[in-house]
Parts: sequence; C-alpha cells; structure tokens
Amino acid sequence: MLNKRFRQLFIKNFREENLKYLPNTKVYGYPNDYVLRILLILVIYGFYLGVGFSIFMFLAFVYLKNGDEFSYFMSSSLVISFFALILSINDLITDYSRSKEITILRTMPIKESEIYLSKFLAKILSSFEVFLFYILMGIVYFYIDGFKAIRLIGYVINFLPMIVIPILLMSLIIMIIMRFSNIRSYSNIFKFIGYGISLLLIGFVYFYAFRSNSGDAFSKIGKIFISSDSILSYLFIHTRIYAKSLNASFISFIGYSLVLYLYFAILIFISEKISSKIYLDSFSELRQKKRHKKQGLVKSSQNSKIIAICRKDFKSLISTPVYVYPVLSSMIIFTIFWGFGASGFLDMIKTLDFSNKDLYLIFIIGGFVFRYFISANDVAINSSLSREGEGLYQTLTYPIAPRDNVLGRLISINLLNTILNIGLCIILSLLTKVDFLASLSLFIGFTLASLLSSMQGILMDSKSVNIHWEREKDLTRGSSANIGYYLASGIILLIVGVFSFLIYNLTNIYVAFLFIFILIILVIKFLYMACIRSYRNGFYDV
Repeated sequence: MLNKRFRQLFIKNFREENLKYLPNTKVYGYPNDYVLRILLILVIYGFYLGVGFSIFMFLAFVYLKNGDEFSYFMSSSLVISFFALILSINDLITDYSRSKEITILRTMPIKESEIYLSKFLAKILSSFEVFLFYILMGIVYFYIDGFKAIRLIGYVINFLPMIVIPILLMSLIIMIIMRFSNIRSYSNIFKFIGYGISLLLIGFVYFYAFRSNSGDAFSKIGKIFISSDSILSYLFIHTRIYAKSLNASFISFIGYSLVLYLYFAILIFISEKISSKIYLDSFSELRQKKRHKKQGLVKSSQNSKIIAICRKDFKSLISTPVYVYPVLSSMIIFTIFWGFGASGFLDMIKTLDFSNKDLYLIFIIGGFVFRYFISANDVAINSSLSREGEGLYQTLTYPIAPRDNVLGRLISINLLNTILNIGLCIILSLLTKVDFLASLSLFIGFTLASLLSSMQGILMDSKSVNIHWEREKDLTRGSSANIGYYLASGIILLIVGVFSFLIYNLTNIYVAFLFIFILIILVIKFLYMACIRSYRNGFYDV
C-alpha cells in the first residue's frame, strides 16, 4: 500500500488540505496577503484554544477533583471525537461532489483504496484543531492531577487511534450510503432538515444559556454527553477503551492499548477492502447534476431584464439553506443575547408607555442598529455575482446595463431580507406584545439596515468575484476585506450615534432622527452609485 503512487497522492492531498498555511497561495475566505492570513488563522486558533481550555477545565473540575480519572478521559475523548466529526463531516460529504478530479484518477493505474486512504490520511493529519484539543486535554490533566509517567506514555502512544477512529467510522458510513442509496436525489431536502435542526439547537443552547434557572437543563444534557454512563460513550466505544488504558496499572495499560490498536487496525483493514470495491462507484451518479448551471436568455426590454435577473438570483438564494443559515443563526443569537441576557431588552420593552409617540422613532433607530449588527453575516446573501458560479461567463455576454444588473440583484436580495425581517418582527412583537405601529417602526429600521447592508455586500462582491467555488458554503466565509469593511462601518455607526445624541441634547429627538435618516439615505445613494460604477468597470477577478 505504501508505494510511490500512494505517497505522491498523499503529498498532493496533504498540500491541498493545508493551502491556507502556505505562502503564494490564494484561498477563498482568507486574505491574499500572507501576513494577514496568518494573523486571521491565529485568531481562529485562539478562539479554539479558549473554547477547548474552558471545556477541559470544566470536566477536570467535575471529575478530577473527585479523583475520577476514567470519567475525565472518557468524557474528554468523547468531546474530541465530536469536535473532530463536526470539523470533518462537511468535507467528508462534499468530497463526493468533486467528481472532476476523480474522473482523471479513474484513467490512471491507481487502486481505489489508494485514492481513498491517501485523501483520508491527508485530512486526518491536517486536523490541527483536533490536535490542539488533544494537547489541551493533556495539559489540563497534568496541571490538575500532577505529572505521572505512565499517563504521559499512554497519552502519547494512544494518540493516533484516538483521533482517527471517529472520522474513519463516519467516512465508512458516508461512503456506503453514497454507493448503495439514492440519497443524493434527496440531498437538498436533507440539507434543509439538517440546517433546520442546527438552528433549533442554536436557539435551545443560547436560550438556556441566557435565561435564569438554566442549570437543571444543562445538567440533564450533560448526563447524555459527558457522564460515565453516557449512551454515546458506548456508541463510540473507543473512548471507553482509551479511558481504561489511561486509568489502569501498567499491565492493564498494555492490554487496553493493544485492544485499542487492534480495533484501529480492523477498521483500517475494513476500510481498505471496502474502498477498493466501491469508492469510485460512489461518484458515478454525480455527473447528472451540474453545479454551475447555465442561465436562460435575458429578455430585451429594460423591465424584463431586471425581473429576469431578480428571478434568477432569488431562485438561487432559496434553492439551498446554506446562504440563509448564517443570517438566521445571527438573528437567533442576537435576539436571545439581547432579549434574555443581562440587558433584558424584551422585559424592558414590555414596560414602555406607547402613549409617548417619540418611542416609535426610537424603535426605528433601534431596529436599524439591531439589524445592522446581524448584517455582518449577510455575506452569502449578498454574494450575488459569485453565486452564479461559472454561469456568470454567459450572463456577462448579455446586453445588460450596469444599472439594470445592480437593480435586479438588489431587488432579489432585499425581497429575501424583507421576508426574514417580517418574520423577525412578528416574533419580537409576540414576545414583547407591542402594538402594530411599534412593529411597523421596527420593520422600517430593519429594512433600512438590510438595504444598506445589501448595497455594501453587492459592492464588496463586485470587487472580489469568486466563481470557482467548490461548495456553496465557500461563499458564506467573509474575507478580511469584508471584516475590515464592517468594522469600519461599525465605528462610523458609533460616531454617528454620538453626534445624534449631541444633537438630541441640543435640540429634540425629531431633529436627531431627521439627521440620522438623511445620513442613511445619502449613504445608500452613495453606495448605489458606487455599485453601478463598479459594474460598469467590469470584474477583473473573473
């Protein structure tokens, strides 16, 4: 198996998995400037470091303080297994939609098992985030319980099967499902269901995190995920074997380690045999559905061109949940964080006296600020040109004026934003029991923020068009330019807020509101003209 062909394939796949760490490469979602890219990666790893340290310190407090080493290692390894699956499952599935490379490899004298295992091992050895979690688990243990040589030996020796087994199991299951089922025919339905469940889980976790008396709920969840009698620990039996190997005498450590490696070797053998028979056949049905569809002809009249562009773009927006998911998750998180958190805005709104008509103007401004914070995750919705994929080549051959092009995409994006904003207004109205005028005021604020955000997004998309994406999810990751743009916008928003407050103190709320409203309209007009100029100049990155 470890022949020259396998080594070359592995090196190629390993390099592709780690392009973002290499200089002189361009990776979508990361800055082209290498220094900025490294800084962004360090920020991401800093986030993982904080999350991982918090989790393992919590487990150490629960178990190690009571002398229960087995439960600590079992629960920690279960957390690592889930973290590895969360990071890899999307790539494991979407690999089966990248049939162009497989078509080329079919013509070469390479075994199917060599293709599969080289890709799999490259993915495993590139999982540096998982390695970080594993290192943190050991650091926390030795910090709390002190240094023990036998634990360190077991910790190092049993590292490989601990990391590989959960991803290998999932990879085998996905390969078998792709080969022996027609699940791809219903992939979009499953995608909507999966993203819907994810939104429910986000809402559940954040709601119980920020409401009072949430400890009981989390303790019940903990019994499912991290208790020593967890059902999941029996499904991922390697976590129990791993914990036993680190919580035993030297002889028992040898025995449990051999069992763990035997289980690991059996899985590798099974995956090699199965992949040699069915791996390439798992891709056979993918040619029937092309990723970048060619578009129909655009009609000749001006209005029909705008409508055609709008219809085409809106259809692509609602064809998958991937584009809407980031903004919906932000709506849920910000609503719960500000509504049920320490600020308690929802309870405060219930006590307001709406006989004071000035409150409606405050609602418009508050709705604008709230929705503008959410708009930082509108990247996928606003990436109208990039969303067309290679079909954009055909669109650019049509006689479409820049103004019509911008208007069509702007109407499409804001049609979806309007639907989302109406839904958010209804939910907030039901939670706060405000009257219709208050809800309408919120909706006006949401609409102004969405319009401003969509203008920014369309302008940013025209400056860095990406039509060579592999997955729709690639378009949900904002670049450093996006981040900088929205940070600058946030600073400007803060400055405007300070000036508005000063105007309010010197005059009244009506003058302050008029100042803000005129400023928003002027900015929208400026961005609209900038978008038309950008579309007129062309898209050089294409």
